[in-house]
Amino acid sequence: DLDGTTREGLGQRMPGMLSHLDRHQWTKHGTCSGTDVATYFGHAMALLDQLNGSAVRELFESNIGRRLRAIQVRHAFDRDFGAGAGERVRLVCDDQGLIAELRIGLKGAIGPGDALGELIRAAPARSVGCRGGWVDAVGRAR
Repeated sequence: DLDGTTREGLGQRMPGMLSHLDRHQWTKHGTCSGTDVATYFGHAMALLDQLNGSAVRELFESNIGRRLRAIQVRHAFDRDFGAGAGERVRLVCDDQGLIAELRIGLKGAIGPGDALGELIRAAPARSVGCRGGWVDAVGRAR
């Protein structure tokens, strides 16, 4: 069960709550975090807010309806989160060629006020995944 504040915050940031993505994330990732559900999602929302305040969001917003290459995404991460951050990001594309997910490697204990860039750069490098794909608006397919 989520308290009202956490539910409202997630509702603004996670459109997938409509299909219970929050339950999946808690079961798969949160239950081993060593925190309660409100703390886990509070930390996750704080990190997401850092991502959404970055060049990465601007890159995606300015390319809705267009293709992005993985190298562009990785460069945006390097610009805002430090050299090498982009090497810790993997693009996942669906069978229609849409960018469906960014898998961002993080390493370290996550707490209030943590800098996203430090957590990213501490993680091991990852393969790029798909080399690029289409960007669609939230909830729409091209």
